[in-house]
Amino acid sequence: MRRYIFSFFILLFLISLIIFLRHDDHPLRSLVRTEAREVYVLDDSLYFSAASDTLLEGLSCYRDSAARVTTALGQTCNLHGHVQTCLPYGGDAMAGLSVAELQQRLQRTLVSLERRYKQLRRYVRSFDYYANTHTITDDGYNDVMAYRAIYTARLSHVEATLAVLRRHAKKPQHALRHLWTYYTGTLTADVSRATPVGGASHRALLVLRPHHRRGAQPDSVTHRPHSPYILTAASSDRPIYTLASEPLRARYGSPVMVCRDTASGAYYHLAWQTDTAFMATAYLPNGTFRRGVFDADLRPHGQGLVQYADGTFYDGAWQHGQRHGFGIGIEGRRICAGIWRGDVFQGERMIYNAARIYGIDISRYQHEIGGKTYPIRWGEGLRITSLGTASRKRIQGEVSYPVSFVFIKATQGTTIYNRYYAADLAAARAQGIAVAPYHFFSMKAGAPQASYFLSHAQVSRATLPPMLDVEPSEAEIRQMGGDDVLFREVLVWLRQVEQQTGRTPILYVSQNFVNKHLPRAPKAIRRYPVWIARYGEYKPYVCLLIWQLAADGRVRGIKGDVDINVFNGSKADFEALIKR
Repeated sequence: MRRYIFSFFILLFLISLIIFLRHDDHPLRSLVRTEAREVYVLDDSLYFSAASDTLLEGLSCYRDSAARVTTALGQTCNLHGHVQTCLPYGGDAMAGLSVAELQQRLQRTLVSLERRYKQLRRYVRSFDYYANTHTITDDGYNDVMAYRAIYTARLSHVEATLAVLRRHAKKPQHALRHLWTYYTGTLTADVSRATPVGGASHRALLVLRPHHRRGAQPDSVTHRPHSPYILTAASSDRPIYTLASEPLRARYGSPVMVCRDTASGAYYHLAWQTDTAFMATAYLPNGTFRRGVFDADLRPHGQGLVQYADGTFYDGAWQHGQRHGFGIGIEGRRICAGIWRGDVFQGERMIYNAARIYGIDISRYQHEIGGKTYPIRWGEGLRITSLGTASRKRIQGEVSYPVSFVFIKATQGTTIYNRYYAADLAAARAQGIAVAPYHFFSMKAGAPQASYFLSHAQVSRATLPPMLDVEPSEAEIRQMGGDDVLFREVLVWLRQVEQQTGRTPILYVSQNFVNKHLPRAPKAIRRYPVWIARYGEYKPYVCLLIWQLAADGRVRGIKGDVDINVFNGSKADFEALIKR
């Protein structure tokens, strides 16, 4: 009998040891994801999340869009793997706030929200500009229009909230309430059959498998000061675990993981796609949200969306954490839709076809070539046959575009007049081509140059607005007295011509001038439409009217090289410009 009892205890000890070893190898039996929603309400009409200096966080006149959602992971080692927990409650951050303090915060919030409104309005104007200068044939057009709709809705939302906030800011008394709701959901991780896989082993990632009872349920326990199941950082040498469960593969197509990166504090919802890539959604502690394909080091790689805490975004191609390829994003004050290389925006790659509006600009150099004089054969019907070879271009169909507009050099400085100007102007008009004169600016006073141009250019016979060609060298700008003196005299020319002709002149500059000098121009300069010369693959990404894309183009009816230009807009926009 004693022998049987002894054997029984030995067997019990062995079973306990096996259980202990299995438990020691895999101490994590289950995890639970906890979600909390927090929102304040002011006079039952203005909602916001907790914030220190202003009430701007989550501010809305709609409750659903104002709540701040916080998540955490809890763990348990019980046999059933079912646990409910909640986030630690830190107390009411706004409790005891006096009416005077609340009033001050409302005023600061009003200033901040008005700044946000102006920012959104700039973005919407940028989207509108894109919509007016592109067609559905352009890369990413539909995606840009989708974001245009999103930001237009955000602008309307902020405008409505701003109206409510302005009413509140004038009130001496306010009824402030704090709303806090807990939600809990059960997620279990059965790691007894898990196998380690390669990649990112230096990160502490904890992998979960959804339990059949997953899903958020309202928590009956409120304001619990802490939970014993709040997840702490795991060991730094813990590898990634993925489940080898065939039923799970059949259900999801690939192992599904919910992970926490203890290095960054980020949460990931991952689906293993290949040996080196994840389909994932990531929530970073700084407020950044990422969704798309990630590499083994959890950096965006492939197609993906990143939304930053400041409200900006990038949606497009990534390469190991850098924006690379075609994408749409907000950078500074502008919308950038085009090609990115090494996290730097290069510009927009145009598609050239017969639907665009093309034109040329000419001077005496289209007549005098190599000591000989050549006429322009206007009567044959000018057609563009080449867009130049200095840069790569994407062309649909044959290059045989009609010349829809021509700018002819009339004057330079106060002494030079193009002797071919009058004849070319008359010939272009006779062929029904939209035409306008331009003046080449000398580094001297602007008023005498404007007078000289007006006395020779016959602007009244022009179809399009006149153009001022500003192409100074760096040495000429310094000799003139710097940017301030240059812009002062340029502005004198523009205003004088505008006042006497009733047409708003166009400012022609190079890409180098745009990069180095135009940012220092006074606001009065920036109201004039811009024509940029840039002989590269990418379209200049500024608000422009015309782009000179090649200096070595070819036109049937003209001898030698010709400057080729494309109007930045539709045919309707071009006709509207002529009518104005």
